[in-house]
Amino acid sequence: MLDNTTEELIQRVRDLTDEENTSDISDALILRSMNMAQQELVRIVARKFKNYFMEEIIVTGAALKADANSQLRALEIPTSSFTFSINSVDTRQGSSWFPVSQVPFDRTLGLDIMSGSTLPLNYAMKGKYLYLYPTPAPSAQIRVRYQMRSPKLVKSQGRITDFSIAAGTVNLDSVGQDITTSIDNLGAFVNIICHLTGEIKATMQVAAVNTSDKLLTIKATGLDRAVVFGYETSAAIPADISLDDYICLADGTCVPRLAHDLTNYLIELGVFYVKRKLGTVDENDRDMKGEITKGVFSLPFGREYTKKIKRSTRDGNYSYQPFFRGN
Repeated sequence: MLDNTTEELIQRVRDLTDEENTSDISDALILRSMNMAQQELVRIVARKFKNYFMEEIIVTGAALKADANSQLRALEIPTSSFTFSINSVDTRQGSSWFPVSQVPFDRTLGLDIMSGSTLPLNYAMKGKYLYLYPTPAPSAQIRVRYQMRSPKLVKSQGRITDFSIAAGTVNLDSVGQDITTSIDNLGAFVNIICHLTGEIKATMQVAAVNTSDKLLTIKATGLDRAVVFGYETSAAIPADISLDDYICLADGTCVPRLAHDLTNYLIELGVFYVKRKLGTVDENDRDMKGEITKGVFSLPFGREYTKKIKRSTRDGNYSYQPFFRGN
């Protein structure tokens, strides 16, 4: 088993807290603590390296929603975003992307009358929506880059040992007891998780469970949900599925999206929150939290987004900012 599955993380937390008593300190309690730790660690990392958790979507003007004036200019920020944070908004002209500038929402009155434009020039944010001005043409392409929120950590329901994309079947080393074919408790919906990165490759519905053969059959037609826990469901096993990937329930991932280099920090923070639950946090534990922030800030990853680019472009005497808005 790889060292970054939730099962291994739980055991490492128990090792550090010297708590093998599962009746007092359950796996579920440790997982809740680990999720609190993950949220804090993501905030620390994102504060220093903004683009580390960046995701992007590309939509056309035809896919936008209508605003109060029935103009198709509203784009819903993905539910996977962290506090609806936006890194950048761009629009495409030919083969190049150009930045769309943000303006305060209360300054959009003068822009609101403009419509029928090919390309938007400005955007404003309100709640979970961003509004584009002037109203984009249906064919206009808009790219939104945003801060990703790490998926909830959940238990693994099995490691993939074989699969057949054509037959729609997945073999596991063992079938987790939480997988069912019932949609009442959403136990029929599962995620395929990349064993290296924690990326959710697909969300699917289970049609049949064969525990003796350790085999799952994926539902190929008539899915009961188009979206579950914010993830679109798929009727086909993804082409990039790999041996040793994992299956877990659709509400999260069993492998953290954080890099392996951050695993020790995640565990230390998890231990802190478990100790806080037990009422055993001391001054050393509080000092440890401060050291974690210092340790993350000293890591080299993320510098390629800023310092290296600034340094390499200094002699050329041109700004590196267009690089981020490029292809």
